Amino acid sequence: MDPLSVIVSAGAVSKGTFACVTVLGKFLGDTAVLDETVEALYKDVRSLVYMVAGTSSTLDSPSVRRHEESRLWEVVDSVLQDCDDTVQDLLHRLDSIHLNSTRKSNIAKDAWKQFRLDPREDEIKRFRGTFQYNCSALQTMLVTVSLYVSRTAPRMEADEIRSGFQQLERLLQDRRRNVLPINTSNEAVNRKHMRLRQATQQVASDASAILESHSSNCDESELNSTRARSDSKRKTTGSELDRPLDPDHRARISSWVPRKEAILEGPNIEPDESRDTEWTSTSESATLTASDDFASDDEELELKVAQKMLMKGRQSVKDEKLTQAEKPLRKALAEYQVCQC
Repeated sequence: MDPLSVIVSAGAVSKGTFACVTVLGKFLGDTAVLDETVEALYKDVRSLVYMVAGTSSTLDSPSVRRHEESRLWEVVDSVLQDCDDTVQDLLHRLDSIHLNSTRKSNIAKDAWKQFRLDPREDEIKRFRGTFQYNCSALQTMLVTVSLYVSRTAPRMEADEIRSGFQQLERLLQDRRRNVLPINTSNEAVNRKHMRLRQATQQVASDASAILESHSSNCDESELNSTRARSDSKRKTTGSELDRPLDPDHRARISSWVPRKEAILEGPNIEPDESRDTEWTSTSESATLTASDDFASDDEELELKVAQKMLMKGRQSVKDEKLTQAEKPLRKALAEYQVCQC
């Protein structure tokens, strides 16, 4: 089974549904008082016309016709065959009530009255339910076919695919709530409904498999995408927060760094730059241990003040509050210069 064969089946269904719409439309046009029941049936049949046309258009696209070998086409063809059976049943019923009508003055009104007062009055409900079920099955298959083709396309936007999967999930939920009416007195109808159920269940199974595959692939792709974005931000902006440094602030920091390194190059001071650790009072005391030149109480006090200002400025830089960091850092540098003198 290939898409071209399914298009032929869709053409036959389209012809029958168009005939039903024409007959029902004439009934509505000839009846003085609009009958809500026949109007509802008319809308259901017209919806099937649109769905069949959409199916033909989708299957006739080059991207779909390339996939000749797929079990999905057999399922689509099976549902279309059941749609055609329902359409032919309705056409036969409409033809019979039209031919049995004897009053030429108001054929439509008498014919529909006979249809509604027929001993098998549940026919209307059965026809409407079957048409709605057919539309639901075809719509689910259209989205399934679209996603099936999209997953093998060389280029496809992620947002477009994600939108299709969300639509498919909604359709599957609607299909579970949609109950196909059963006519226990007619074995042929029951067999046809059973085939339709099996076909739509197969579509639902294929759709669920695609959804599960998408879910697992999506988790992995989202993780890789997050890592890629983080790496890109670090390379382009120097910050994982994606906030590039202001040129003036970058220039100021660059001017501070040489002065700080020059101050720390004094005797007996060997800062450990092999790892990026938190600046605490303990580590500062160890890194900036005073030599014998810092013996007096005044010098020790000045050193403590400098350490405190340096820690405060360093924390502001880490928080990217560069304006607030400038004042304590300059104060710390000034205090260190006093201590070194």
